[in-house]
Amino acid sequence: MNLLLDTNVLIPLEPASGGLQLGTPLAAELAMLANRGGHSLYLHPAVRVDIERDRNPSRRGELLALAQKYPRLPNPPDVPAGLSCIVGEAAPGTNDFVDDLLLSAVYVDAVDILVTEDRRQAIFDYDRENRFLSIYVTLFDKVKILLNLFREFGFTDLPHKSSLGELVIAKPLLFDEDICATMEPLQFNIRYGPYAIGRRGACVMVLI
Repeated sequence: MNLLLDTNVLIPLEPASGGLQLGTPLAAELAMLANRGGHSLYLHPAVRVDIERDRNPSRRGELLALAQKYPRLPNPPDVPAGLSCIVGEAAPGTNDFVDDLLLSAVYVDAVDILVTEDRRQAIFDYDRENRFLSIYVTLFDKVKILLNLFREFGFTDLPHKSSLGELVIAKPLLFDEDICATMEPLQFNIRYGPYAIGRRGACVMVLI
């Protein structure tokens, strides 16, 4: 598979001038697993725009140099009209503009997966605050690894596909107390988590 690295993954993968970062171990493990599995890591040329926003000239120069070890995505696409209708239009040179270019590579199948680490409000937090009944994700069937991961964490396939031909998988977030009583805690949390907690027969262990 071809994996496209977002700038927020490149930075911990190639820490410059500041030593290791919080995400460095995970980023390093990603690179190791990709190499072991014969997968390719790419950078989008627009990542340079992100790096050049760094106001620390020493760190900026180091990261630009370290980024040279990764192959650039060949023939990166412009943002297609179909995607612009979904995400809107961002001003050139902005962070959103770079994000849209990276998403475009996935949208037109120039890469298989975009690897990002965006710490904006987690979707589960947003759904919980707004008390949504369920959550759904659309994925192309070819992304087997990601699709299976969602299924392991309680998402199930719906009988219809998106307008782009993607599979639609969903997960309920609200539940009836009677359902809780019929399921083991782990099974219950996989199905309705991450905030649902089945306490039947549970214990608390404090690790010191």
